[in-house]
Amino acid sequence: EYTKKITDNSRNYDIGSGNKTVKNEVPISGSPLNALNAAGVSAITVVSGSPLIGKHTSTNTKLQRFTFSKKLTKSVLEQGSLQLKFTSTYDIDITLQLSFPSLIHKTTKQVFKKTINFSSTNKTPVIPATDLKDYEIDFTHNGTAYNTTTNSFSVISTISLDIKAGNSIRKSDKISYELQLTNMKNEVVYGDFEQESFSLASNTVSFPKALSNKNFVFNNPQ
Repeated sequence: EYTKKITDNSRNYDIGSGNKTVKNEVPISGSPLNALNAAGVSAITVVSGSPLIGKHTSTNTKLQRFTFSKKLTKSVLEQGSLQLKFTSTYDIDITLQLSFPSLIHKTTKQVFKKTINFSSTNKTPVIPATDLKDYEIDFTHNGTAYNTTTNSFSVISTISLDIKAGNSIRKSDKISYELQLTNMKNEVVYGDFEQESFSLASNTVSFPKALSNKNFVFNNPQ
């Protein structure tokens, strides 16, 4: 096996043939869910003096596996767009913090993050699209650490419920989100392309015609 880098400005190698979508639901959890279970009910109204009054925070990780023909580890984007869509069924004030370990700024190396606020009157906040020309996608994050997998995209969501007296809480409450990566074009794609055939002789390397005019980097060649 070997790892190579393909530079291809004329087409999107393997990942740009269509939009890539990540969908997830963040259900109610923690103390609010425990209170519902303890009472044996599907919904409650919070009364004055209830221990539920205050902020309750929980974290959820979504790992999306993309189906590629190769084992991709990174894509440096030349262009692309990130669109986020949200729906909340809660009737309370919520702050949702999203962290994308798989989406990294090319220069600062900072992970892309977004904070979204919900309320009883704002259950489907509109988020402007993000231009991804300054980002790269790391496909090796498994939700916990880098360099552990391939073809993966992870999203970590932290939800904070600000519960007040008079609020209603239901077991069915959740926040749903959809992430769309669109119009992607790559400067460079990294990965393990072990199925390609190469002819090696002396100091000459012959590549298949289909891979001509590409730039290759070999790691630890034998």
